[in-house]
Amino acid sequence: FLVDQAITLFNQYVVDEGTRDFNYDVFYAKETQPSTILDVAETLPMMATRRVVVIKDVEKWNEPEWSSFEKYFEDPSDSTVLVLVAKSVDKRKKTIKRLIESAEAIEFKKLYDNQVPQWIQ
Repeated sequence: FLVDQAITLFNQYVVDEGTRDFNYDVFYAKETQPSTILDVAETLPMMATRRVVVIKDVEKWNEPEWSSFEKYFEDPSDSTVLVLVAKSVDKRKKTIKRLIESAEAIEFKKLYDNQVPQWIQ
């Protein structure tokens, strides 16, 4: 819930409402080829300065799929905000380590049972 809410708020600040249909894309990692996602991420935004590309469920990628993004991670598009969403990732993997070092990582930890009532209030 919090992740989806954060992406929605983030998208509202990054992409103008009038161009959102052209400059906001959501992909699911296992349903889309990495090459398709990379093509969209490298495409210039239409009538805007930025585009947002969200990839959900990246924890389902295996090493070859992560490897296909290494070149992009080294030299990302200045006009694209790439958002990777995962339930959990193995921070010991080389690609994940490099990504965390060069990007902004936000972790939404699951609340403990005793924290839920306060969060609801």
